[in-house]
Parts: sequence; C-alpha cells; structure tokens
Amino acid sequence: MKVKKGIDFGFRGWMLIIYQAIAYITFQSFTQYPLNILAPFYGGSQKVANIYSICAVVGILVQIVLAGVVARMKKIRLFGTILGAVTLILALGVMLLPAGTTWDIAYALINVISVLYATFALGILIGQWFPTRKGVVMGIATLAFPIANGLLGPFASSVFGKSIPALAGAIGGAMAQDGALAPVLGPIMGLLESGNSDGFISALVTSDFFAGNAAVRGVVSSTIAGAFLPFFIVSVIGWLIGIIFIKDYPEECGAFRDNDRNMTPEVAKSMMEAEIENKKTSVWTYLHTIKCKEFWFGTICTALLLSCSIGLMSQSNAIITYYPELDYTVVMMLVMVFGIIGSYVLGLLDAALGTRKAMIISSCLMIIGGLLGQINNGTALMIAMIFVALFMGAASNFGVSCAAQYWRREDFSRIFTLSSPIGSMISSASPALVAALLFGATGYKGHSGAFLFVAISGVVALVVMLLYRPGHIKDMDDKYRAAAGKPLDDALVGRK
Repeated sequence: MKVKKGIDFGFRGWMLIIYQAIAYITFQSFTQYPLNILAPFYGGSQKVANIYSICAVVGILVQIVLAGVVARMKKIRLFGTILGAVTLILALGVMLLPAGTTWDIAYALINVISVLYATFALGILIGQWFPTRKGVVMGIATLAFPIANGLLGPFASSVFGKSIPALAGAIGGAMAQDGALAPVLGPIMGLLESGNSDGFISALVTSDFFAGNAAVRGVVSSTIAGAFLPFFIVSVIGWLIGIIFIKDYPEECGAFRDNDRNMTPEVAKSMMEAEIENKKTSVWTYLHTIKCKEFWFGTICTALLLSCSIGLMSQSNAIITYYPELDYTVVMMLVMVFGIIGSYVLGLLDAALGTRKAMIISSCLMIIGGLLGQINNGTALMIAMIFVALFMGAASNFGVSCAAQYWRREDFSRIFTLSSPIGSMISSASPALVAALLFGATGYKGHSGAFLFVAISGVVALVVMLLYRPGHIKDMDDKYRAAAGKPLDDALVGRK
C-alpha cells in the first residue's frame, strides 16, 4: 500500500493536531491577551510584561529541573492532561479575579504551567506520533498562533467598545450626583469624547473613582470575563479531545506513526517497544548535547524567531494605533491571514527542503520585517507586521522540528526537553524588552527600536543557521554510540 504524504494523518492524527493547536490557543489567550488590550486593567503594559518575563524564567527553570524525568517518562499523555487541567483552573482565575495581588498570582502561575502544557508535553507527543512528518504537522498546528493573534486583539477591542457606553453612563451619573467629581472625571470623559478610547480606559482604571465605584468595576469585570469566555470554551474542548482520542504512541490505539500503514500492527508495536527501551540508554546525555554546536545554533535561531513574534504581538495595539490611518482590526486580520499562509508554507518547506533551510528562509523574513519597520510610515509598518506574521507560527514549529529532524527518534525527547526551556529562556524577556523599547520612561517613543531588535535578531539567526551542519551531529552520534558499544548505522545520513 502506498503511503499518502499530503494531509493524510489519520483520524487520531488529526485529533492530535487539533489538540496541539487548541493548546497553543490556550497558551496564547491567557498569557498574551493581558499583555495587549487588557494591560491597562492590570497595571499597564510594563507591569504585566514584567510578570510575564519573570514567570517565564521560572517556568524555564521548572522545565530544566523536569527535563531528565520527562525525557524518560512513559506517560507523557497523562502528564499533559494534568498540566492542561491546572491551566484551565488558572484560566478561570485570570478571567474572573479582579485586578490585584490574587490576579497577579494566577497570571504568574498560568505563564509557568501553560507553557509546560502547550509547548513542552504536547510537543513530545507530536514527535512520538509524527517523527518524520513533524514539519507539515506542526505547520498546521501552529496556524493557531496567527489565528489567535488575529482574533484576540480585535475581539477584545470590539467587546470593550460595546462596554464603553455603559462605563460612560456610570461616570456621567456619578458626576451628576456629586459635582465635586467633575474636576476629576471631566478629563477622563474628555479622552473618550476625543476618540481616545484606550486612553479613556487607562485613565479610568487608575483613578480613585474606579477603585471606589463597585458598579463601574462590575461592568469591567463582566466585560473581561466575556472577552475571555469563547477562548476558554475552546480550550476545554481541546483538553477533552486529548483525553478521549490521544495515547502516548499511535500504536497504543490502533494507529501508526506518521500514519504509515505499510507496516503491520505487529511491526509497529515492535518498533514502539524498541524505541521506549532505547530511550533509557540514549547516548545523547545532557552533557553531550550542550557540547554540540548545532544544538545551540538551532535553539538560538528558534528562540530569536519566537522573541520577535511574541514581543511584537504582545504590544501590537500600541504599535499599530500609533498611526491613525491604520485600522487595528484590519491590520490584525492581515496578520492572521499571512500568518496562516506562512505557517503552512514554511511547514511544507520544512518537509521538502529540510528544517535548516526553512529556518534560513524565516530568518530572512525577520530581517526584511525589521528593516521595513524602520520606516516612519503606516503602510510600511503594516507590511512589516505582515512579514513578522509569515514566520510567527513557524517559530513554534522549529523547536520540535529541529530535534526530530537531526537526531534519532529515541533521542528526540532528550534534545527537545533541553532545547525547549533554553529557547524559552531567551524568548521570555521579549515582551518586557519590546515594551521598554516602545515606552521607556517617557511614554511611547515609536516602534523603530522594537523593529531594529527584529532586524538584528534576524541577522544573528541567519548566521547561526548558515553555520549549522547536520553532518556534524552524525559524527558526534557515531562517536558516542561507539563509546557506548552500540552499533553504527546510516540512520542520520542525508538529513537535510
């Protein structure tokens, strides 16, 4: 029987792709959402970005501590299910808790747990189910990132736009009842009348009036919950899909890795058992891994791609609304469309040309986007955001893809459980860095500094991937296998 190589992943394979994609949406919604449109309600962009960055580092340390255990773990699926359940509980806290210390704690914890859920545990499952087709699979799953980025901001803007009349009415009523409030609330209403709804919200939630008016706080709380609710429902559905349809290995539920039905179920099961056994004696110890320059080159490139996409999208509202001629909803819809195109096309290129070449192409897109962002013009900015969108989804693909492409199946989890936290450590500072470049200590300073960071990151990413040599990984693999008394073979020959 001929194996289909297009999008024939089998029913359960598609369920895994949907599970992974929705987990990405969960991660994106409950960590990125508060960084952008909702930031004024929780202390401003800089404060929320700092919480994100600090807790991302904590999450990375947790990943590093767990890496050795997870690499040998037999029940990755159970591990992911538990992390998903905790993520959903914390998501309820982010949705429903009022601004304050308790909300800060819930947001901090979800930044630690959701990344373990979406990008760590489920990434290992993808590698176990689709060891050679992971490029196309992740290209589809990572469509979730541009879709989430394209929908989150405009949806939140729409929801809060509908709540503004109620907020304005409550303020007007308070001013009518207490004339002493007019000098305080008059400037806030002036911002709204001038069309500056973002400034209106920021001024309102930081005022003493907001702190002391339960009715106004109630309108805001219900609006925030409504803005999160659709994404929470989708997140629950994705988690249930994982529980019902997914096992640790496809052979455990009558499916085949890579959906390759050329082998018999008996052969597939034998391969699975051999892989599980070989994981225990992988020659790629963490000491050996960190000695491999290709490991660092791939991890650095992936981290820089993630840094630029996460950092810019976390502040997309401030960047885009700087130009009055740009419509935020329209630009984010373009980001979504081109992000979907880029994620899928780069996934196909990953499979056809190899991960290294796909990452080189992505680095070039990063450089072009960064240079276009230096032009002080709304049209140029819109095009720059489109170039960032093209590599946004693929940035999350490459962490899984690199580990699966250039190492053996039995070594994949060892490589990925180390590259993922290190890459996250590098990219975790990007929201705080971009916020600092945009705002500094004197208010909004323009976006050129943020896009200069993108351009420089692109150059560094391009250089390290041009130096990347898959053949060197095979040389090291042969050396370590010979020292361990394992047979040498051509399993890593020709990895493109």
